[in-house]
Amino acid sequence: MKLRHFLIAGWRAALGARTLSLIALLGLVVGLTAAILMLIVVRGALQQNGFVPERARTYLATSTLLMPGGAPDTRDLSSGLVAPLVAGRLASVEAWARLAEAEVAIRRGAVERKETIYWADPAIAEVMPRPVLRGDLAATLARPDGVAMTAAAARRWFGREDVLGAPLTIAGRAMTVGAILAGLPPGATDWTHDILASSRSAASILHGLARPADGGFRIESRTYFRLRPGTSAAEATGQMRPLIATLMPPEMQALYRMGLVRIDRLALDADLHPGARDRLITGSVIAALVLFVAVANTVNLALARAGRRRKEIGVRKAAGAGRWDIALQFLGEAVAATLVAALLAMVASEWLLPPLNAFLDTNATIDYAQAPLLTLGIVSGAVVIGLVAGAYPALVVSRLSPAAILRPDAGTGDGGTRVRAVLATLQFAVLIGLLIATGIVYQQRRFAMAQGTGADIAQMLTVEAECPAGFVAEVARLPGVKGAACHGSEFMTGEGGSFIELRGRPVQILVAAALPATYALYGVPPIAGSLAGLPPQGEPQVRRIVLNAAAVKALDLGSPRDAVGKRVPVTNFSPFTEGEQIGVVAAVVPNFQFTSAELATKPAVYIDAPRRVGPSAGMVSIRLSGRQVPETLAAIDRLWRETGGEGPIRRRFLSDRMEELYRDLERGLQLFAIFAALAVLLAAAGMVGIAIATTDRRTKEIGIRKAMGASTGQVLWLLLRQLTRPALLANLIAWPVTWWAMQRWLNGYAYRIDMPLWLYPAAGGVAFVVAVASIGVLTGAAARRAPIVALRYE
Repeated sequence: MKLRHFLIAGWRAALGARTLSLIALLGLVVGLTAAILMLIVVRGALQQNGFVPERARTYLATSTLLMPGGAPDTRDLSSGLVAPLVAGRLASVEAWARLAEAEVAIRRGAVERKETIYWADPAIAEVMPRPVLRGDLAATLARPDGVAMTAAAARRWFGREDVLGAPLTIAGRAMTVGAILAGLPPGATDWTHDILASSRSAASILHGLARPADGGFRIESRTYFRLRPGTSAAEATGQMRPLIATLMPPEMQALYRMGLVRIDRLALDADLHPGARDRLITGSVIAALVLFVAVANTVNLALARAGRRRKEIGVRKAAGAGRWDIALQFLGEAVAATLVAALLAMVASEWLLPPLNAFLDTNATIDYAQAPLLTLGIVSGAVVIGLVAGAYPALVVSRLSPAAILRPDAGTGDGGTRVRAVLATLQFAVLIGLLIATGIVYQQRRFAMAQGTGADIAQMLTVEAECPAGFVAEVARLPGVKGAACHGSEFMTGEGGSFIELRGRPVQILVAAALPATYALYGVPPIAGSLAGLPPQGEPQVRRIVLNAAAVKALDLGSPRDAVGKRVPVTNFSPFTEGEQIGVVAAVVPNFQFTSAELATKPAVYIDAPRRVGPSAGMVSIRLSGRQVPETLAAIDRLWRETGGEGPIRRRFLSDRMEELYRDLERGLQLFAIFAALAVLLAAAGMVGIAIATTDRRTKEIGIRKAMGASTGQVLWLLLRQLTRPALLANLIAWPVTWWAMQRWLNGYAYRIDMPLWLYPAAGGVAFVVAVASIGVLTGAAARRAPIVALRYE
């Protein structure tokens, strides 16, 4: 009976203040949705390969190439020769298995198409045991003609799941389905294909794998190791290193490093997925802040509603209700409202998860029925949040006596006023911090895109081509083209280097090919020396070189002017010949690069050639005028075909490449902007609660002031001065904390903006405007109220 009474009283109270109740509910829905989404994404990343019982001892071998002049390149592949070599010699390796990806032709009857599959060792069933619906995975892969597939692949090829014994032709070999695997949710495994064929098949690239005849070193398979208990990954890689060195030529041993990454940590590995961990941490922190703002908003609105219910509370206490009865009423209402908000947030999370996955580049899934612990955690968290949100309002209203509550001048108490002010101040501190962070990320992104390269990339189109003279000449004559020039791909990528001996020590230098017209095209004229003496189409043998300012410093050549005319030895950098070359410095250009602004410009030697010798590709840069761009692009495509270009033209705007480099920065900007907008809405809602409570509490005071001659403007100023104080005080918290956090973030960029100090007062101004706009209508109405109406209040 008491529970029924509590529910009825709570429902009536919500209807009596439906606007405040709705604002509080929507705020909780927003905060809980943000928290649930990030919980699901983080949970998915941390649970990858969670189906493997020995995942804490199972590792994937990775390969890192340390190319001179380039950033480390880490891949989730390794040589298929490593596992059988080290397993027979190292007691620390308990088991191993390989997967090798391959695109093959698959035929069933008259239907044939190409698909990507894995050639798999039989031991994969032990090392990475997938749930099996039918058949025996290990026995299937032990046969040269065995193939296993997921239930989804079986339906794709056969229209049903019960296909044990069914024939398939894979890569020209007759094979038989021997096992059906259970499907796994996206992101639950690092495997990306759903058909496993036996590595013992003659068609498998793992079958009879041997060291290449040319003495090279190949990485072609996913290799999994299960280590013995007590063996760390660092110990195992240290033991493997000398054995792996026997598989590669001496010159490559210093450039290659094999690592081991635990299979349940692959999704957040910093080398395989740069920025993934930082994105999740940033998103989680911001989601927690938004949830805090929502909870603070709920407390403020609960206190505002409690002020309007003081007569009800006084009557109930006078009728015999105890302090705990009143407290339980408010706690129960808060928990009930939070559970309703949690239910709505769970529905909203299912709807918003796909775009969030695309935004964060994750594969999180949500199925509350299949994840009872997740559902229980969300419900339990909602109960805790409800108790936290309702605790203080319950304490405030339950401790007052009936006489104090029923007095005509009774209020909600000074404690409630102070707590509301503190919570509002913290809400606005979060809002101001997010606004400042959004502005700084935007400024850094704009700087990195426009000035971080040190070159002019506007309207620059690049074409992958080995500098076809006819094509370049014809393109340069187009009315929509300002100029064209040839250079090597390393000019763009910053990859490909050499070593220069300087006083007995090697100095790593980027060596890039670029014809003289390239510098003017990109707006980087020499700061010393001249390009006039360089042949426009390149030197047949390198004699003169161009350095950037970073190379002048790295080679200790003095000033740029001093460096001109000096001789620099470089090995293997001629476009047509190999061996040591001596280049005379013809000019020095300012530093520029087309890689991330996080990295400092590398010391670079530019040779007068359309491309370097070896595997380096050539490129043509074309600057468009910006007029009639579609027509100009169509003309370039036509000229490519008419001048004998091989295959379809491969062109793209340089700005698109730079956009890809700063995709994480763009994601961060959008993340801050979205949550800043949510913080604005929640902070405004919190101010509405404070305004309602304040105007209710001070109604008679307002009437007396107006009766004594105060104008509407004076009363309005009185209310605004008190109510906007939290928005102003919040700056004292937000400014130093945000300055410290964003300065640390900016320090991660070699080329960065100066801290834009104007953003701090600007964000504070926005917060003040939000506060005034939120309470303006309510305070204006209270200030305009006639004295007779205000004095007969209650």
